[in-house]
Amino acid sequence: MRDIVPHVTVAICTQSRPKLLAATLHCVLRQQYPADHYEVLVVDNAPRDESTAQVVRELQSEFSSLRYLAVLTAGLSHARNAAVHFSQAELMVFVDDDIVCEPGWLAHLVAPFAGDPDQRIAAVGGEVIPVYSEGVHRGGVQIYRPLRLRSEPGPIQNRQMLMGANMAFRRACLLDVDLFDARVGRKGARLLAGDENRPIERLRRCGLEIWFVPAARVFHELPRARTSVRYAVQHGYDSARSRVLTQIGALEEQRRSAAPYLISRLVVSAIKLPVLAFQAGLLALFLQRNALAPVVVRIARTLGYINEIKRQLFSKPVISNRKGSQRTASETAERPAAASSMARASAL
Repeated sequence: MRDIVPHVTVAICTQSRPKLLAATLHCVLRQQYPADHYEVLVVDNAPRDESTAQVVRELQSEFSSLRYLAVLTAGLSHARNAAVHFSQAELMVFVDDDIVCEPGWLAHLVAPFAGDPDQRIAAVGGEVIPVYSEGVHRGGVQIYRPLRLRSEPGPIQNRQMLMGANMAFRRACLLDVDLFDARVGRKGARLLAGDENRPIERLRRCGLEIWFVPAARVFHELPRARTSVRYAVQHGYDSARSRVLTQIGALEEQRRSAAPYLISRLVVSAIKLPVLAFQAGLLALFLQRNALAPVVVRIARTLGYINEIKRQLFSKPVISNRKGSQRTASETAERPAAASSMARASAL
């Protein structure tokens, strides 16, 4: 008889942020969930020192279910993929290293899986509430908003996506769809995001459901620096690049050429850019600083589209893989890199 209480690995991918990690571990390790049915795995991505390992060692004497995994290849996608291969649990839960959750969070998040004997639910996400405990920059931009996709548990619409700070997957489903997209995802100062979108889209094409549970909420601690115009500009630029890469990947999987999308998106962006620049000039002329910042972010996002599309169209030779889809030389190189990240992983 199948266990109605799923075994869970909660993976926390981090890089040299011991204080934030300690606060996250404080609540994640104290969940109202059977202790013998969940473990917490800290994935130390491209560690710069022993600070993360030290936090884990200090807690392992009290919490035997706490694990540590060092992944030498930098990049959030590599860290997440290594966690999936390391785990033996039925469910994989991913949270950021700067969240705080309530004692019932994990039970709420995995409840849809436990009540799904036919295993039609492949992924579940919860609410993510930004917290600006340090305050915000004067004249800055708050690019993060609460993720509230539904008012009650249930499937989300096809255009909606979960947030990587608070999501769960059936581990077998992730393996079936080749895990997270290593071409995107955070890597150092690079803010490419959306590596979770590719597996979600693949799972949907398999006819599986993606759910949202509002009660499974986490509070996302955001430093004041993330409300600066500088950060918003970088985020806008890299998020546009992420969208281009994600769309190319989706078209490749459907064995469709990406050229029509790239050209049409390039034309739209090229038309939009001078309009936005003119608007920004007027706002600067009349010293409308609060109204200027969002326009500057839109300019950065438009430039992100233009530059990534130009790179895809003119800078990268395209080769074919054995399955018939097109793949660039640099994208092909991601697979050995991903394998390397797991081969060189070490655990406490």
